[in-house]
Amino acid sequence: MDVRRYLFILVAFFFTRNLDANAQISLGIDVGRTNNKLNINSRYSNLKVDSKDGYMVNLIVKHRLDKWLTIEASPGVIQKNYFIKNINNIYQNVNNTYLHLPLSMQCKVYMLNNISISGSFGVYYAYWVNSMISGVAPNIFELSSGLQGDELIKVEDINYKYIFTKQDNNSEFGWIAKLGLEYQISNSISFLINGHYYRGITSQQKRIKEVQSKEINETVALTSGFSYHF
Repeated sequence: MDVRRYLFILVAFFFTRNLDANAQISLGIDVGRTNNKLNINSRYSNLKVDSKDGYMVNLIVKHRLDKWLTIEASPGVIQKNYFIKNINNIYQNVNNTYLHLPLSMQCKVYMLNNISISGSFGVYYAYWVNSMISGVAPNIFELSSGLQGDELIKVEDINYKYIFTKQDNNSEFGWIAKLGLEYQISNSISFLINGHYYRGITSQQKRIKEVQSKEINETVALTSGFSYHF
C-alpha cells in the first residue's frame, strides 16, 4: 500500500471513530535524544558517513479503542543529523531539523498493577525545515606552495545555514516501530519511556539521474515524558 494512502486512512480513522464508554483520550509530551544514520548507496568509496546525535520533542495524542489497542499521533520536532568525511580529511557536521507526524497503532500488555509495556507500528511524514553545516572545506581562492613547488589548496572552517535547492526533497515518508514502558502514577497521570525506530523510504535528494545515489535516513531515539488521561 502506498504510504501516503495509509497515512490518510490512519488520520481519517483517528478523527472519525465514535467514542464509546471504554474509549479514552490522552494528551502528553515526551523529549529525548536521537541518533541518525544516513544510508547512502554511493559509488564513491572515499566517503565515510557516521551517525550523529540530536534531539526530539513530541506532543502525544492517544485515542484508546479498548484495553489493548490505542491509536497514537505524535507530532513534533526531530533532528536527523550525520557526519561525513572524505580521505583528505574534509568533513562536515550536518544538523537537519524536521517537523514530523508519526501515526501508529499501539498494543499494550499489562505486567503489574501500575506498569505496562507496549509495541507500536505505523507510518510517518516529515518535512525538512532547516539544515546547519559546520566543518572544514577547501578554500580554492587561497593557495600555497609545497616543498616541490606545487600549489596546495588551503582549508578553512565553515559554519552556515544550508539553502535548499530544487534537487532537495523536503518531504520524507517512512515507517515507525516503537517500544514503550508506562508507569501509571495516578488515575490521570502516567510516566512514559519510549524507544523509537524511524526508517525513511524516500531520499533526501530527488532522483534526477539513474546514477545518483539515494540518501535514506535511519533514526533511533530514546525519550521520556508524561501523559494525562481524560
